[in-house]
Amino acid sequence: MKKGYYYINSEWFERCYYVSGTKSGNKWIDIRSVNEGLSVEIPDAQWVALNWMCIPPVPELKKMAYHKTNPTTFKI
Repeated sequence: MKKGYYYINSEWFERCYYVSGTKSGNKWIDIRSVNEGLSVEIPDAQWVALNWMCIPPVPELKKMAYHKTNPTTFKI
C-alpha cells in the first residue's frame, strides 16, 4: 500500500486516512457521517492515531481517492 492520503466522501460519511507506509504514524479523521438520516459534520473533527491493524484492506483503499498531500482542510 502506498504512503499517502486516502479520501472518501460518500452519501454515508466523509473521512480520510493517512497511511504512513509503516506500522506507526497512521492516522484517520471522520469529518461527516449520517445520523438519523441527516448528514452531520463531526464537531471538532481531528486526526487521531490509527493502529496499523485497523487500516482498511487494500481493496477498500483502492476505492478511495488517493492524494500525496492532505486533501482536507484539517491539519494533521
